[in-house]
Amino acid sequence: MCRAAGAAAPALAAPERALDGDPEVTVAFLDHPEAVGVFGPPPGAVAPAGVTLVAEGLAAIDWDAVRAHGADHGLPGVRDPWGYLTGHFTALRAFYEQASRRGLYVVGWWD
Repeated sequence: MCRAAGAAAPALAAPERALDGDPEVTVAFLDHPEAVGVFGPPPGAVAPAGVTLVAEGLAAIDWDAVRAHGADHGLPGVRDPWGYLTGHFTALRAFYEQASRRGLYVVGWWD
């Protein structure tokens, strides 16, 4: 949907990088059952320079254009899928913008 809405390549890569992390940032010490349980992907992290690139990419996505090009793909148990996605996308964008301003690493894992 982002591609159809005209998002450029760096913007297209931003959500995936935000959620998966960068392979060169090692947080393997968090990848054990006591830390992440038995479900979910392995932990990932993004270094401060990458956080800035993710923040810039997410900021470059025109969410209204994405919504205009998207089909209503229902999410199980969610009455308003676009409201749900919009809230989560807005939170992700704000989170990375603040982390970038502060020069922070971002570490993510399922808990």
